[in-house]
Amino acid sequence: MFNKVNFWVALCVAGLTIPALFTACGDLEDCTAPEAGVCECTDESGAQCDDGTAEGCTCVEVEGGTTTPTSNTSNPGTSNSNTSNTTPATGAYRYVILEDETDPVAGDFPGADVDAISITDASSAEFFATTVEDFNIGALALNQATDTNQLLGPNDANCEANSGKFTALGGGADDSYVIVGFSTPDTDVTFDSGTVITIYELGNTLCGQFDDDPYTVSVSASDDRGNAVLVGTQSQGTNSFTVP
Repeated sequence: MFNKVNFWVALCVAGLTIPALFTACGDLEDCTAPEAGVCECTDESGAQCDDGTAEGCTCVEVEGGTTTPTSNTSNPGTSNSNTSNTTPATGAYRYVILEDETDPVAGDFPGADVDAISITDASSAEFFATTVEDFNIGALALNQATDTNQLLGPNDANCEANSGKFTALGGGADDSYVIVGFSTPDTDVTFDSGTVITIYELGNTLCGQFDDDPYTVSVSASDDRGNAVLVGTQSQGTNSFTVP
């Protein structure tokens, strides 16, 4: 098949002009400054050509013409990989804030014992927390489960108190909390009203043993508690909440 773009390029590089029968790129003598909305001439680095006879100068019709460049010109900082199984959302919120309200606390795992935090969208796709943005773990003199990385990813503690795969927040008296996000290097995950938040807490509801500890759940567009929107308060154990 005749390749119109290559045809124009060859003529431009050769320094030839095109008869008036042709339009757009062919009208530009020596492939110089572009006609607005019709033709664009650039060198190998992407800079505008000042001289159409220069090596590597090429001209293609852009918006308003009949052909367009086929190279990928996505914005810097974005991924070009195919992530068809994980489509970025466009919601108002980005973070879940979990605040421990347990008071008093005791034992080796004081306060709410968090195995995992997830959000589930309208398609029933469940996203588990991938990042801890901020936290304050309380009751440090007692607490044997202070590693907040253990609450990331799917729930995997299997209701075993000595598994080491959960985080004990430490109780309300110490203003204990954690803020988590759900994005990955390939996918920017945000969410909106109707999204279901699930807190997996090692208590009687999930495990048939231990205490269901109380906590507050909020959502926010920023990684702090200043702009939080309350979703649920004085909730206990493993529970789910719908973002209003």
